[in-house]
Amino acid sequence: MAVNSQRMISQDIAKGIAILLVVLLHIIEVPQIVRIVCGLLFGYAMPFFLFMVGFNYKNKGLTPAQNIKRRLIQILRPFFIYTLAIAVIMSIHFVLNGEATVGECVKSYIGFLISRWGTPYIGWDLPKTLFQRVFGPLWFIQYLVPATILFYPFVDKALENKKNFLIITFSLATVSVILIELGLVLPWGIQDAPAIAAIMIMAAWCHKDNKLFKEPSQKKWTYINCLVCIATIGVIELSGNTAGYVAAGEMSSVYGGLEVYITMLVALFGSYFLVNFSKLLEKVKVVSTIYTWLGQHSLQILFIHLPLAHLVIDAFGYEQMLTEFPVAVDKVNIDQVIAFTVTMALLYLIITLIEKLTKRKKA
Repeated sequence: MAVNSQRMISQDIAKGIAILLVVLLHIIEVPQIVRIVCGLLFGYAMPFFLFMVGFNYKNKGLTPAQNIKRRLIQILRPFFIYTLAIAVIMSIHFVLNGEATVGECVKSYIGFLISRWGTPYIGWDLPKTLFQRVFGPLWFIQYLVPATILFYPFVDKALENKKNFLIITFSLATVSVILIELGLVLPWGIQDAPAIAAIMIMAAWCHKDNKLFKEPSQKKWTYINCLVCIATIGVIELSGNTAGYVAAGEMSSVYGGLEVYITMLVALFGSYFLVNFSKLLEKVKVVSTIYTWLGQHSLQILFIHLPLAHLVIDAFGYEQMLTEFPVAVDKVNIDQVIAFTVTMALLYLIITLIEKLTKRKKA
C-alpha cells in the first residue's frame, strides 16, 4: 500500500477511534473495568493526536516563520469561529436558565482564551462548572499553539542526523521536566510546550524513512510489536494507578516531571499500535467509512461535542452528568447512551451543514 494512501486511511481511522472514545467517555459513565480496558487499548488520545501532527510534517521549502504562520492560521481560524459561536449559543442557554449572568459568560470566554491556568494571575474567580461545560476539552488547542511555535524552528535541524535529533528532543523534553519540577503553572500550558514539541519532532523523525507504519516483510512482527507496545503502556499506566489513562491532560498529573518522558514513550508505542490496528478495519467498508469521517473531522468534533451534549441532555430532561472526570458506575445509564447517540447524530448533521454552507460561499 502506498504511504500516502495508508496515511489517508489508517491514520484517519485511528483518529476516528480516538475521538469517538473521547466523546463517549465525556458523556457516558461506564463500569470501571470498561474504563480500564478502553484506557489500556486506546486511552492515550492526547499523545496520539500530538504525535500525528508531527508525523505528517513535510518540508515544503518554507522558513520556520512561514510554517508557524501557516499552521497557526490553520489552527486558530476554526478555533475562534467555533469557540465564539459556542460561547454565544451556550451563553444564551445559561442566561435564560438563570445559571449565569451575561457578565459571567463574557468573562468565562475571555478567561478561556487566557486559559484556566492564567486567570488566577488577574484575580478572576470564574464559574468553574460553566467553564468546563462549554470549553473543557479545548485545552488541547491551547497546548498545541505554543508547541507549534517551538516545533518549526527545531524540526529541520533535528531531522538532519541522529545526533541532532537526540540532542534536540531530549533538551526540549528536559526543559518541560525542569519547569514542572519547579512547580511553574503557566498560561496556555507553556510548561508542557517544549515536551509536546519534542513529541512532534520524534514523530517527524519516525516519518523520515516511512518505516513506523510500513508493512514489514513478515506480518507477524507487526502483531508482536503491537502486543509489546500495549503491554508496555499497560505496565506504565497500571503501575501509576491511572485507571488506564496517562497523559490525558497536563503532563504532571500522575508522575510529576517524569511523566514527560513517559508521555513520549506512550505517544510512540500508542501511535504504533493504534494505526496498525486500524489497518485491520480498512477492508470493512462501513466501519472504515464511519471512522475515516470521524478522523477527518476530529478537530470539529472536539470543539463542539461537549456543549452540544449539554444541550441534548437539557432538552431531554436528563440528569446533568457531564463532569471533568466522569465517575465509574456499576451499570450504564440508558439515558446517557441515548444522549451520546443523539449527540453523535447532531455532530454529523451540524458539521456537514457547515461544510456545505462554507463550500457554497466559496463557490
